[in-house]
Amino acid sequence: MRRWDTRRAAKAERIAAGRAYADAKVVDPQKLNDLLHNVIRPGDRVALEGDNQKQADFLSRTLAGCDPARLHDLHMLISSVSRPEHLDLFERGIATGIRRSRCACGKRSRSRGAHRQCEPRSAADAGWPAHDLRPGTCTG
Repeated sequence: MRRWDTRRAAKAERIAAGRAYADAKVVDPQKLNDLLHNVIRPGDRVALEGDNQKQADFLSRTLAGCDPARLHDLHMLISSVSRPEHLDLFERGIATGIRRSRCACGKRSRSRGAHRQCEPRSAADAGWPAHDLRPGTCTG
C-alpha cells in the first residue's frame, strides 16, 4: 500500500532527532554540529539565510565544519556567496549545488529568488534563533 505521508513522517523524525539536542528551545552551541548531522540528510536543500549576521557567521562555520562523510551533496539555497565558509562547503564536498539570488560581486544571477520558489527540506535561518525547534526551523 502506498504511503501518502512520507514527507510528514520524515519531518516528524527530524524534529524528534533535533529535540535530543535541545533543552526546551535552546541548543548548546557545542552541540550544534551534532544537531546538524542528525537533522540534515545528504541531498537535502538547505536554506542558509542571514549571511551578514553574527549568528549566520557561526552557523556557516559550523556547517562547513561538518563531516563530509555524513553530510554531503547538499543543495544550498543562499542569498549570496559572501563568506569563506560558503566556499568551504563546496570544496569539502558538503554542498554540490547552489541557487543564489546575488553573487558577492553584486551581479544578479539567473536563479534570482530561487530560494523563495523552492521548498527546502532543511532550513538554517540565522535571522531568528537557528536552535529554535519550531516546525520549519531545521526541517523545512
